[in-house]
Amino acid sequence: MVKMLAPIQNSEWLLNRIINQSLKQDVLVFIASVLTGSLLFIAVSLSLPDISRWPVNTGPAGSAVMAGTLLGMFVADGLFFLLIISLVEHFFVLFIKDHPAFEKSMKSVIYASAIPLMLIWAMLVFPGLYVIPVLTGVFALMTFFGVREFHSVSNDRALFVSVFILLFILVMMYCANVILFSR
Repeated sequence: MVKMLAPIQNSEWLLNRIINQSLKQDVLVFIASVLTGSLLFIAVSLSLPDISRWPVNTGPAGSAVMAGTLLGMFVADGLFFLLIISLVEHFFVLFIKDHPAFEKSMKSVIYASAIPLMLIWAMLVFPGLYVIPVLTGVFALMTFFGVREFHSVSNDRALFVSVFILLFILVMMYCANVILFSR
């Protein structure tokens, strides 16, 4: 029975290590998550016959340039997402805690978005809107744990922040959908 509890005790050590490491290392983890998800997204999109064509016929060298451009765009968009969601999370944490550290809000967003970023390619494999609620739910759940652990707040306060961040993301997704598909 004691051997079964060893991973739980080791996860506490890992959480303390993550809390105490520098923000630079956390941002590198975030960029690695974005690059992994982007490479998987590109690989899956190129392997599916319906969407594997680039907009122009460029040959192998041009395809490599376009893939590199897409990776750069994914990283830039990911860093923009990190900043915006971190600011929103920090805004809501200000309601529940005096003088929270912005670095902790960024760490919470970095680790909450790691799993959804690496699974973003699943939208190509499973058509429709089935994957988006799952990835958004995973992000909200991880945000709850991140706010609770990084900011050291109670469960109800962490739930408050994660629900409002989830609502913010859903409103932004709706606005993007209306803007992009309102033709």
